[in-house]
Amino acid sequence: MIPKKDEHTQAKLWQRIATLLTAFVLTGSALAQITEAAPGDYVWQKAGTNLSGDRSHWRSIASSSDGSKLAAVVYGGSLYTSSDSGATWTERTAAGSRDWSSIASSSDGSKLAAVVYGGSLYTSSDSGATWKQETPPSRSWVSVAMSTDGSRLAVAAEAGNIYLASKEGPATATVAMPSLPAGSKDVTAAPAIAGASLSATSMSCYTLTPGATTTYGPDSLTVPEQGVNLLGGIGFKLTCTDTGGTASTAVTLGAAYNDASALRVYKRSGTGPLVDITEQVTIQNETVAGATKTVIRYNLVDGGSLDEDGTADGTITDPIYIGVMNSAATTTPGAAGGSLASTGLNVYVLLALAATLLTSATVIWRKIAKVPKRESFR
Repeated sequence: MIPKKDEHTQAKLWQRIATLLTAFVLTGSALAQITEAAPGDYVWQKAGTNLSGDRSHWRSIASSSDGSKLAAVVYGGSLYTSSDSGATWTERTAAGSRDWSSIASSSDGSKLAAVVYGGSLYTSSDSGATWKQETPPSRSWVSVAMSTDGSRLAVAAEAGNIYLASKEGPATATVAMPSLPAGSKDVTAAPAIAGASLSATSMSCYTLTPGATTTYGPDSLTVPEQGVNLLGGIGFKLTCTDTGGTASTAVTLGAAYNDASALRVYKRSGTGPLVDITEQVTIQNETVAGATKTVIRYNLVDGGSLDEDGTADGTITDPIYIGVMNSAATTTPGAAGGSLASTGLNVYVLLALAATLLTSATVIWRKIAKVPKRESFR
């Protein structure tokens, strides 16, 4: 039963509540925390003692599935988040002061969506630290809902329609890698490498930086392991829409090495020595477009061990080198066929790669049945 105003003088305006074991009632000037004491009973206490700014018109609150991450919005004010079940709060000034009307959260609390009455929809994929303005029609938005994984949204307009949004599958683009630097040797009898392609699949790291796409010759480089012929290297940079993004990467060679375990993969940071990262990748022969190819797969993380700068800054720089044991350099023809080298001794090759990258995570909006007019909650 909703208490009367004379029973709870601060309960000026009741709005939405969302959580499991902890819920919050939006009052005129404060958040009142409800802590479960016994089945069916709650103990009330005031939460958010460090809240700042104008908080006279709370409108909506959202919670992660475990109640640890919370987000709340103020009409005509700011957006606030908490990562400790409401004990402390952070005013997210990057989102701006707006007529916020509703907010929703993914199950883990990392993805948020908030709508502005008479304005736009904004999303965050880092628990509210940064925000992106989305592009649905401008409406008098009154409510927003999000799927558990954050991939689907639903927003409702006052006296209008309900709009649905989902992130569709990736579009692709192909970019040819440049030739090896002047002075490097290339041998045409190596179609296993010359016909290779690079692909990256990601929801956030999908923009290839043209000036950073290059190939490297093996000249003057020392391989950490004896008996390995260094074929050459590739370099590319992925730009992410969010910091800390990830990408699943695959280098598909133009043919198949009979013994895929003979391949070696190396990482080089700047002008430093080659470091063997073979244990961090998967190398196997697969059927690709009806032909057997050797495929090297690995995961990239912005700021991870394979990101050259090691910093989560929204870009992944990844120069790698490929080598093969001299005693196991025989190959099997791929789709292109042709005469293949039977030995890798002292051979420099051209790494001609095509980069197939996810170019966008397109959000498509559509509206559904018109809903009855409702009174403004302002």
